[in-house]
Amino acid sequence: MAQPKRPMAPEEAEPATDEYSAYVAMRQKAKYLQRGRYLAGVSTPELKSKWLAMFRQWAKNLKAPQDHQARQDIEAELDLRGEELPTDAYREFSAAVKRALAEPMTAAEQQRADAEYAEFLRSFENPN
Repeated sequence: MAQPKRPMAPEEAEPATDEYSAYVAMRQKAKYLQRGRYLAGVSTPELKSKWLAMFRQWAKNLKAPQDHQARQDIEAELDLRGEELPTDAYREFSAAVKRALAEPMTAAEQQRADAEYAEFLRSFENPN
């Protein structure tokens, strides 16, 4: 008889979370490269400026539906160049997350979150 799985301790979950984040970043980078690396000719300062503007727009209302592809493509291009993302954005994002978590979800937000979670689970079934 198989042993029931015990809940993962926080220190065990962190490497798995890091691995999944790296996996997602790799897939996004591959998709960007398949689209032709169209940002290769844009200067690094310009990319960082555009990324920060997009990031701030997203952080203003995390619950609103948004298309993240352009921002993720900039992230992929910067990563290919070995560049870091602007660090001040993380403080802004942390504050935005705290604000978003303090407010209850509307029915539409809950429905969208459920759909995104279902898509997340499907990504494990078909990694391509």
